[in-house]
Amino acid sequence: MQRRPILAVSGREPVDLAEQKSLRRCQPGWDQCHVIQLAKPARSTAQRSTNNTSDENAASTIALNITALTRLTRAALPAFLSRNAGAIINIASVMALHSLPITSLYSGTKGYVVNFSRGLQEELAGTGVRLQLVLPAATATEFYEFAGMPLSAFDPAVVMTAEDMVDAALAGFDQGEAITLPSVHDRALWETYDAARATLFAATQTGEPAPRYQAA
Repeated sequence: MQRRPILAVSGREPVDLAEQKSLRRCQPGWDQCHVIQLAKPARSTAQRSTNNTSDENAASTIALNITALTRLTRAALPAFLSRNAGAIINIASVMALHSLPITSLYSGTKGYVVNFSRGLQEELAGTGVRLQLVLPAATATEFYEFAGMPLSAFDPAVVMTAEDMVDAALAGFDQGEAITLPSVHDRALWETYDAARATLFAATQTGEPAPRYQAA
């Protein structure tokens, strides 16, 4: 499947995807494009602990990472499904898997991206529409400046360039990956993690409290 044309949506575009009416500005591209890349926005809200963030900041984080992504995905799917072809690339974050004291809101919303995307992958099985989920680690964009975490505070060895992240994500797309972690060299680590998740879920299907929660 060809990757062009791509309708890329990011925080740099003058379209507020948290507003339903703004989606109409993107509509002309959906019937022609093959891939919609829901790009990691360059702008972000400031990272604060949940107790210390403002209501506005919390609402903006949810609108950016959950509302906008969900609306755009749902708006694009009919055109893709009608021709049984196309792909969506959702950008989450490794912080969806590991939260820190000031990332509770951000990590929580990125956790939504992971679970929403994985559920949608199941729903799209058997169609010609693909969904790739990408989980980048620290990437050299303006995101961190807007979030109040300057990249200068990071060890340069752990920060990937934006170009390398995009190239790795698209390489993963070409390899048919459903989930791509650009900075993880040992793919088996993810496979072990995911297998443990599936085993844990299966273990919840007992219908009765675990012995440790039952009266002696």
